[in-house]
Amino acid sequence: MASDRASEPLPADEFARWWKETGEHELRQILFWRWDPIGVADHFPNTADEYDYYAPRIVQALRERVSTDDLEDLLRELEEEEMGLTGLASDRLRRLTSLLEFWFENLAAVVARLRADAAVMVAFTLESSREGGFLTIEREERPTAEWWYVTVETGGLRAATRTDGDPMGIAESIGRFFKSLGEDWRGWDGERTWSSIEGTFALNATHDGLGHVPLRVHLQQNVYEHAWQVDAVIHLEAGGLPAVAREALRFDPYGG
Repeated sequence: MASDRASEPLPADEFARWWKETGEHELRQILFWRWDPIGVADHFPNTADEYDYYAPRIVQALRERVSTDDLEDLLRELEEEEMGLTGLASDRLRRLTSLLEFWFENLAAVVARLRADAAVMVAFTLESSREGGFLTIEREERPTAEWWYVTVETGGLRAATRTDGDPMGIAESIGRFFKSLGEDWRGWDGERTWSSIEGTFALNATHDGLGHVPLRVHLQQNVYEHAWQVDAVIHLEAGGLPAVAREALRFDPYGG
């Protein structure tokens, strides 16, 4: 079957820049979380690089505009001949092929960003009701921003890191996390948690039943051993959670 993809390919210099800044990371996420033929995702982050080796071959096939069938055959070849796997469901590969084609063909926003002089940033900020602390999350204005830049400051501590912005919408939305807090602002039992896809940024919210919500913030440098880690608390007032939720939903493109 011939491919019906017809968008113009990126020039070599723009492709190289896109691959370095955005493409390779996004494709690694797709292969690890949506392909994972060996079944190693449960052992993340120790297995985070399991399929990185195959990314250049797959993106090259996409760039050459191979047919849908040929792309599916490539994935099957990688599974059977290089990983030694057989008998896997073929409909799974067809769904993955469709996802890869959709991902690669939606580069208009990326190209526009690469050609722009500077990126416009949007931010979501939570101010602590105690000690003047804050949590700020920033991303580029485009919805598929690859990275979020997170800063937390409280009690004389300040830490900042870059975390996965989940441009494919794989993980739970941080917007929906805060939406659930806003809907239950009068109180909830136990802990409400959220984490970025790589676990380098995580939130844990509890409600004391008296109108106070300690929001525990976890940041770490990266997913590797010996990376620095920081844990801090941002204190929120329960009555303000609906307004916080609205801001979070505006910030998060997958929050609706």
